[in-house]
Amino acid sequence: MRVFVGRSLFFIGAFALLCAGPLYASDTMVFKVPFNFEVRGREFPSGRYVITNRDGSMMSISGSNGKAFTFFMTQPISGHDPEGQKPALVFVRREKQLELSKIWESGTEGRELPRR
Repeated sequence: MRVFVGRSLFFIGAFALLCAGPLYASDTMVFKVPFNFEVRGREFPSGRYVITNRDGSMMSISGSNGKAFTFFMTQPISGHDPEGQKPALVFVRREKQLELSKIWESGTEGRELPRR
């Protein structure tokens, strides 16, 4: 599983590898993110995170430390998962912070967080 970092709407060439494999239980994915990031204005430290698809458009992210948690809305996207068939996260740089932008659940199915 990999985490992809982008700049604005374009992906930059630096990609950070993730060490953990995905866990599948319903619509739940587990990622290890090796850097601090933001989700809809809330800051998250590097670490292991569980992302759960709650009802299609509503998702949640929670840290393994039990302290970092938030719900967020998404919209479906089509295209090609940058990791092939493996779940992947895509981040974009907004000012000085990396922000979660897309969540790819499979090779052709993904969710995008609407821009603020």
